[in-house]
Amino acid sequence: MSQTSQQAVGIHCDYQPEVDLLYAWIGGPEAAENIEVEPGIFVRVSPATRSVVGIEVLDCAARFHLDPKTVDVRFAESLIERYRAAALEEFAKTNPPTLFSSEQ
Repeated sequence: MSQTSQQAVGIHCDYQPEVDLLYAWIGGPEAAENIEVEPGIFVRVSPATRSVVGIEVLDCAARFHLDPKTVDVRFAESLIERYRAAALEEFAKTNPPTLFSSEQ
């Protein structure tokens, strides 16, 4: 199995070129809800903190017309930033803040 795992400050990246799958996450493991922001692009949002904790991209290199060798942690970080607002907006539609949530 050929895969690339990298870590930047707080961001972990696992790219599997044989299936063209990118999975990146921030911090340690935690429960999260997958929000599909585009077909095949899932941003993981933590219900506890209402923050983005990861992203999964199917057909990553093909989708973005990249050489699989260039799919790395910096690219993953740019995707998280690119899709963060849309994911949080969609999450808020189905999970409105409560009186006791951190977002008031």
